[in-house]
Amino acid sequence: MNIKISKQFIFFAILILAFSWGVSFGLFISPDILPEKNMTVAEIEADVEIDYGDENSQVFAGEYFWEGSSVLDLLKTLERRHGIALEIREFSENGEIFVEGINGVRNTKNSFWKFLVNGEEIQSRAEDYLVKDGDKISWKRI
Repeated sequence: MNIKISKQFIFFAILILAFSWGVSFGLFISPDILPEKNMTVAEIEADVEIDYGDENSQVFAGEYFWEGSSVLDLLKTLERRHGIALEIREFSENGEIFVEGINGVRNTKNSFWKFLVNGEEIQSRAEDYLVKDGDKISWKRI
């Protein structure tokens, strides 16, 4: 039995395979695993805690991030990896980024989100402070 395969069929089969491979490759190379331009290609390990108050918190222990990641980069990576809902506002005048809410817990007149590194308040913006290997980052409502 002779099976005749047209050139058009072969072309579309190759096109579908190439597209499938491209989509698969795109899924493996996602933004949370690619370093940004200011980052080196080394990994660091850090613990991140999100303290919502009233003894309600989430802990992400032993998470790996790219060396050169800021505290804000870590939070955005957790958003992609674990589905944390972030509400962030960027001020165009000075480029400052402000965390408005995490998982539906929003800032109020009397409390706002603040980060600590190894239990200490840092006098730096979350987008500017670069996390070091072994750091423990805490996001708390103050």
